[in-house]
Amino acid sequence: MWCRNRQIKSRYSSRLLRSSFIIVLMMLPMSAHGELEFNAAGSTTFGDNRVNIDIDDTWHWGTTDIGSVDGELQDMGFGLGMMSWPPLLRVLGAGIDFSYSKVECGNTTMDLLTLNTCLLMRIQFGQNSAFPHGRIVPYVGMGLALHILSGPVSLVSDDFHEDVFDLGLGFVGKFGLEWIIFSGLAIFIEGRYLSTSSMEQGELPGNLSNFVHTTLVTTNVSVGQLFIGIAVHS
Repeated sequence: MWCRNRQIKSRYSSRLLRSSFIIVLMMLPMSAHGELEFNAAGSTTFGDNRVNIDIDDTWHWGTTDIGSVDGELQDMGFGLGMMSWPPLLRVLGAGIDFSYSKVECGNTTMDLLTLNTCLLMRIQFGQNSAFPHGRIVPYVGMGLALHILSGPVSLVSDDFHEDVFDLGLGFVGKFGLEWIIFSGLAIFIEGRYLSTSSMEQGELPGNLSNFVHTTLVTTNVSVGQLFIGIAVHS
């Protein structure tokens, strides 16, 4: 039962990732005569960043609250992204990005993967013939965010770890500033706010002393991240 449930979750997450990949493929024809941007960046955190995990045990006779734990993103992470600016409306575009961070939860460390799809708007600033959108290009964006949080969580004691795999859906907002160095090469700095929560309670069936129980996991993520990286336009 536990393994089967894990397989269902794995298939579900794979379906979501495939859907995001399809979005990327749909963006490519839009930029056939427009502009396509690929970027890579390192990240750090800013402000109040919280990752809350709540675990309950449900038995035949009722539900027991095991407890909850708060985690924080570690300072270093990384991200990869792609932006598409269609030929007719190059001020408006679409983007998809992936980021990876570590989360410290007490004496354990978890993996946080996020996948974001955004609508973007560039702010015209200092146009010229060489750089139609200016050498310095501010932009804003907002959209949907998917988080995948996985790893061990310690709630009862340091010796007791519960393996968690949880999916969450929510909101991402971003503001960035890009500096075109020359031609299609640029560096950028981007602030990003992510707020997500579990789409459904994750089930981790178990068996203890011949009593079958189910561990229900819910997570909430609210973090601010700062990305600094390079971008290539084509």
